[in-house]
Amino acid sequence: ASDAVLLVYLNAVVPTAGRKVLAGTAMVVGALTGIHVQVPTDQAFIVLMLVHRESGEILWYNIAQGTADVESEQQLRKLVEKACENLLEPYEK
Repeated sequence: ASDAVLLVYLNAVVPTAGRKVLAGTAMVVGALTGIHVQVPTDQAFIVLMLVHRESGEILWYNIAQGTADVESEQQLRKLVEKACENLLEPYEK
């Protein structure tokens, strides 16, 4: 049995071929009309929460955001590492 559970929530834009075409089209239309619209293809954020198994008390919480292609294991690992920087460090007031 464990004392705590680590919950992970990832919200990211998946850079599909259609989204990449849409981003390119938005750039062309923006250049022609002067109205610039950005279509993100690499934005992501991750939420980590360590919860006490019995009481439900939140023991630790962190959010990290940035640009990452979530289809790239290396970029996704960097985002997770950024969120976990102080996971097991003692809390100081």
